[in-house]
Amino acid sequence: MKKNIAYYTMILVTAACLHTGCSDFLEEDTRGKVFDNVLTSQNGLEAALIGAYRGWANCWTYGFTNGWATEMTLGGDDLTCPPGTGNTQEYDRYDVKNTNSSSPTVFWGCYKAIQGANNILENYEKCQGDADVIKCIVGEAYFIRAFSYYWLVRCHGEIPLMLTTAFDVADLDRTPASVKEIYTLIEDDLNNAISRLNDKRRNDEIGRPNKGSAIALLAEVYLSEAGWPLKETDKYAMAAAKAKEVIDNRATYGFDSENSYDILYENDDTKSGINKE
Repeated sequence: MKKNIAYYTMILVTAACLHTGCSDFLEEDTRGKVFDNVLTSQNGLEAALIGAYRGWANCWTYGFTNGWATEMTLGGDDLTCPPGTGNTQEYDRYDVKNTNSSSPTVFWGCYKAIQGANNILENYEKCQGDADVIKCIVGEAYFIRAFSYYWLVRCHGEIPLMLTTAFDVADLDRTPASVKEIYTLIEDDLNNAISRLNDKRRNDEIGRPNKGSAIALLAEVYLSEAGWPLKETDKYAMAAAKAKEVIDNRATYGFDSENSYDILYENDDTKSGINKE
């Protein structure tokens, strides 16, 4: 009797193991996979936007927070980096070589953000949801793409212009676009962002751009186009007009000037680091 119980018990255990094995084998793990219809919902579009922002994560971790990024944005020929600093000097001169060891993080990160933005811009028209929210999401996507290309074109000059999410092996040999073509896209993207973003940041979240952010960035873009290498000097007046638009509406957009450099450069971990500027 004991032998029979042991025998049948063994059969049941074996069957249970086989059933579990088949179940695990047949059930596909779909975590991390994107399905064709995911961007037809507002939540899907929101998730895609988070993915676009995620492309910048490495840029900020090791890239935009480095000294070269600060030196690159000083905005004056009288302010420059020390001689003999190699990588940093290339950024200071807006002439970054492919041998620059500081380059890959920002280069890769910006293109990841561009890819994510393209994903939204290709799919938002078929998305169902709150039209106002979707409009803002699209505005943020245009801003992300413009900001990413702005960093890339200043650092590297002629670069590949990627406007679709679909990967083609031929893209590896794509002819770089001219500096003028890239700046034209940046202007178009920022104007699209301006027409879609609200005066206030969505959800009152500091990290998101609003209309004022896009106008301010467009002013800076015009200023860059007025200088080297395009030297489109008529853009100086356009830059001034856009900057004045932000200044005149600083209360609307939530911007203002601080009264002290101490506030701008304070190093206090107990504070948020967020200021009016």
